[in-house]
Amino acid sequence: MRIVRYPIAAALACAILVVTFLAAPLVASASVLPMDVGDLVARADSVVEVRVSGAGARRGHASEGIERAAILTDTRLRVTRVLKGTRSVDLTVTQPGGAIGAEQLVVPELPQFEPGERCLLFLNAQGGVIGGYQGKMSIEDGRVPAMDLSLTQAREWIRELAAGTTPTERPSRTRPAGTMRLAVAASVSANQTVVASSVSALSATTLLNETFDATPAGWSMSGYGGTGFARTTYRKQAGTGSLYCAQSTNAAPGPIPTYVDTDYTRMSPISLVGYNAATFSCDVYSSMQDTPDNWFNVEFAESASGPWYAPNAFAGGSTSGWVHMTVDLSRVNDYWGAGLHDFLGRNVYVRLVFVHGTGSRDEGVYVDNVQVTADNVVLPTIASITPQGRNAGIGETVTITGTDFGATRGTGSVRFPDGRYMDGTTVDGAVVSWSDTRIVCEVPEYAQGGDVEVTSDSGARGASAYTTGFSTGGQRYMTDSATYRINENCADLTGEGAVIQAAFPTWNASGSRFRLAYGGSSGATKNPPSTDNGVNEVFFSSTGFTDSGILAWNYYWLIGNQIIESDIILNDSYSWANGAASGKYDVQTIALHELGHTVGLDDQYLDFSEAMGAGAANSTRRALSQAEIDGSKYLYGAEETTPPSDPTISSATHISQTAWYSSASPNFTFTATDASGIGGYSYALDQNASAVPDTVAEGSATSKSYGGLASGQWYFHVRAVDTFGNWGATSTYGIRVDAIAPATECAQNGVVSRAPVLVSLGASDAHSGVASILYGIDAVPGTAYTGAFLVSGQGTHSINFRSTDAAGNTESVQTAFVTIDGVPPTTSVSAPSSWVHTATVDFNTDDAAASTFFRVDAGGWTPYAAEFPVADEGTRTVEFYSVDVLGNTETTRSVDVFVDRTAPTVSSDVAASYDGPATIALSAADALSQVAAVEYRLDGGSWVQGQSVSVTQTGTHSIEVLARDKAGNVAVSGPTSFTVASGTTRFDQTDPAIVYQGGWRRLFDDGCWTGTAFAADRTGVAYLAFDGLAVWLVGSKGPASGLAKVTIDAGAPALVDFYAPAQVYRASLYSVERLSPGSHIIKVEWTGAKNPASSGTSISLDAVDVSGALQQAVAPTAVARRAPKRRVWRW
Repeated sequence: MRIVRYPIAAALACAILVVTFLAAPLVASASVLPMDVGDLVARADSVVEVRVSGAGARRGHASEGIERAAILTDTRLRVTRVLKGTRSVDLTVTQPGGAIGAEQLVVPELPQFEPGERCLLFLNAQGGVIGGYQGKMSIEDGRVPAMDLSLTQAREWIRELAAGTTPTERPSRTRPAGTMRLAVAASVSANQTVVASSVSALSATTLLNETFDATPAGWSMSGYGGTGFARTTYRKQAGTGSLYCAQSTNAAPGPIPTYVDTDYTRMSPISLVGYNAATFSCDVYSSMQDTPDNWFNVEFAESASGPWYAPNAFAGGSTSGWVHMTVDLSRVNDYWGAGLHDFLGRNVYVRLVFVHGTGSRDEGVYVDNVQVTADNVVLPTIASITPQGRNAGIGETVTITGTDFGATRGTGSVRFPDGRYMDGTTVDGAVVSWSDTRIVCEVPEYAQGGDVEVTSDSGARGASAYTTGFSTGGQRYMTDSATYRINENCADLTGEGAVIQAAFPTWNASGSRFRLAYGGSSGATKNPPSTDNGVNEVFFSSTGFTDSGILAWNYYWLIGNQIIESDIILNDSYSWANGAASGKYDVQTIALHELGHTVGLDDQYLDFSEAMGAGAANSTRRALSQAEIDGSKYLYGAEETTPPSDPTISSATHISQTAWYSSASPNFTFTATDASGIGGYSYALDQNASAVPDTVAEGSATSKSYGGLASGQWYFHVRAVDTFGNWGATSTYGIRVDAIAPATECAQNGVVSRAPVLVSLGASDAHSGVASILYGIDAVPGTAYTGAFLVSGQGTHSINFRSTDAAGNTESVQTAFVTIDGVPPTTSVSAPSSWVHTATVDFNTDDAAASTFFRVDAGGWTPYAAEFPVADEGTRTVEFYSVDVLGNTETTRSVDVFVDRTAPTVSSDVAASYDGPATIALSAADALSQVAAVEYRLDGGSWVQGQSVSVTQTGTHSIEVLARDKAGNVAVSGPTSFTVASGTTRFDQTDPAIVYQGGWRRLFDDGCWTGTAFAADRTGVAYLAFDGLAVWLVGSKGPASGLAKVTIDAGAPALVDFYAPAQVYRASLYSVERLSPGSHIIKVEWTGAKNPASSGTSISLDAVDVSGALQQAVAPTAVARRAPKRRVWRW
């Protein structure tokens, strides 16, 4: 797992990026390929010994392919020895990780360096560490703990591997996974004493104590030159002598032969029967301080012929001074890979082996104070660890019961196997309480099942198998679902997107709330991923990994413990498959593991059967363990299968399910309960009492409103779904909607009766039913209807009524009409009231349905159908009456009509000739209707009303006389001719002799004498000077004419009325027929006055007739004389 801490944005105080690597056992490979020393040497371009001279953290930049301000650490290294390759200069290793202020980036899979530290590094051509953390091996006190070898042995082995040869006396097979870590601390500092882990130094029995001050008994030598014993104080730890590797004799130290690897001293067997603890110890010294190349090892066997177990080796000259070494004889680990061996209760042979390196050396390795101690010590005994299956990293505790833990803890500890590593690494559990028989401690994060080891304060150890559950640091995805987009860019596999997606259902079916979903394709290829873009992506890349041994990683960002984005990158440098295939990795297996980190679980490499364990090539692992299922449930909550409760439903608008409501807009409130919480509701409104809503949630709202419902029975159905997708049963709430008012009818509507009427009302309602009826007679409804009621009183009565149903709907006021009619109809008659030629009689009644009858002059009664004529002359009496439909009969009435079909008689006293102006009298008579008017017409002109006529113009004339009676009958006499002997002169109105002053204007009217006339409607005067005995003014009379003032000479003026009810043309307006002989002047003047019956004041002049001796007309002084225009008629 990789943890990176740096800000995502200014608004965030801190964020964490986690990149998790998947590892595999040595027998197979997964995301971080585990490598033994042979693998590392083969892959490395250089293998060097270095000392860390310093380190510094900084921000990355774009030139390094870093798109974020990530933290990098530059570690400066001094090369002290080259074991492979040619890299001999100092170098700087740059890798993610480090701290800047409060920000920290931790990448556990990458090697970590401490200032001053010595280590072996396996480097690629670019100077990068290969194999992740495996590519750096610390050198501690002349040993390489990761290899379980002395530094000298490690160097030799690496050199031989680099040369392509099998290391001498080394088995070719690799170590089993989990055995690379030594069971006993074998490397110590100068003069440091390590107390045997299972033997108390205070109570041990010494079975062997050899100081080599004299030739020891029971030892034998073998190999080149044998082994000599010093008899001087030279190179002794105690006493006077020590064991050392001689050249050929027991002489003083001399050069050591090159490549002598078989020198050893073997001790006779020592019996460990009856002991439960035993420890071998010795002091070792080497004088090779410059370039030490000597090894010393202690080997153990149960017989002189072996097999020999070599737990550790000492590289001479790695430290200055004597070094004390110890080996627990109950747990002897084998350098050659045979595993642990327990020598307790057996005989043990001990041999001291000197292994010489290359070149000639002046000094060898010295050994002193060889001891074997044994005892029956009290070891911690674990009786039980309960409960089994506790989960790591979440604060769960176990109780360890047994004996001899120690009354107090002191330096005691409880250690669990660390699931992140496969080399025996352990992790401490936090102790809650400690007693001699009972320990309570937490199961630490990363702990995995295996031997749990209790170490007492005295260093004694006891172990017992224990099975853990899941491991997590509490990180989890920010929501209960994560959606991934996938780039199917794998170089050697098609359909990889579907294979990756196939891992989703496995986690989705874990029984937790967490869900993985596919969100479509992705175009991502950048590795490491670019800045967090809010999109989870899976893709393949053959570049960007910090080491070629990384198979896949999960790169994800956190805020607190919330994962906000995850990107999974699979290394396309490897071969991929869908399933088990030789030399290939199953995409689904690796995806399942990496997705487990998105869920929030830690690696558990020690159990190959789990998804979070190590993977393998040519194999599949596509299921979850119960622990992983439990971990997903812990982080997200367990998925429920229990559906929510049936919702309870209420309605504030339709409170009762049995009552009717006029509102067509109901509102429903509903709620359900569920232990996991309600995820939403699905609901429907219909008229089916047994309907079930679908399983598509409408949302989490707990109320719903509708509008515009039709009247009738409705059912609201609702069901709930919990956060796990479990749907509950349907609850139904019925409502009754009646939004339609009732309808009321009156059976007597339109009834007409001579007697009071009994009225009844009837109402109907299709849904809720009629609740009440109100009515009013000739008034608003206000009386409750309980039954038929009587309507009386003459006339038409309005019955106003309305009904209300049970839902409260009230209809608008309805009206019926009932008529009480006891009055006979009244008949009106239309008949002429004056004399007519034929009388037309018509009747009308105030009752359209009534029948009318009539008779004339007491004749027979006749039903009236239409107007009829009365043609008999005289006064006629028409009687009539009407009867309505009810039988009401009108009193007989009558009307007189007057009929005159005979024209009047008409005559005149016209003579055949006249000597001078003629005056003719006209007369007419009528026996019945009397004469209404007498008219005459001269010479075919217009008819003029009058009973006399004067004719002054000379010549032959004709006259017609017409008489009209009051009935309109007309009689005409003539035409009759007559002659006027003396002449008459007519001055047309346009004659220049007539002088006009003022407001005269010319009119055009065919009724005038010559089609024109002069008229004045404002101040105006007309003059004519003439010589004659008589004068006549001729003009037009009409309904809009006024009064004119006419003066002859200086005589008294006369007012002449030009008014007539109807227009009259060529009328004789004024005349003076007896003038003195001589010249005269006639003046016509507009007055502005009028007859009260007139509507205007205009006057119209058509002509002036003059008779008698004619003279030249002379205008008055004020008027210019003009030659007269005259027309003369002679008889």
